[in-house]
Amino acid sequence: MDVANLDDAIKNLKEREGTTEHRIGFVEVGTCRFRCNVIPEIKDEIKKWGKMKGADAVIWTDLPPNFEEKLVRSLMKKTL
Repeated sequence: MDVANLDDAIKNLKEREGTTEHRIGFVEVGTCRFRCNVIPEIKDEIKKWGKMKGADAVIWTDLPPNFEEKLVRSLMKKTL
């Protein structure tokens, strides 16, 4: 995403995904600033990856997994 700053990138992703700012994770590569609520221990790996890619920051939708919920619904539909 080519934006002027991290706050603009977070706002753009929040609006695109229809979520709240709290649900947008980020790691600034050159600082210690981050938000990583779902799996906080992954932030160092994300920072390392962002640095390797030459990014100033990495952002993502920081949502809890819903695999089991989706899988159960899918299986229930098939058995009905």
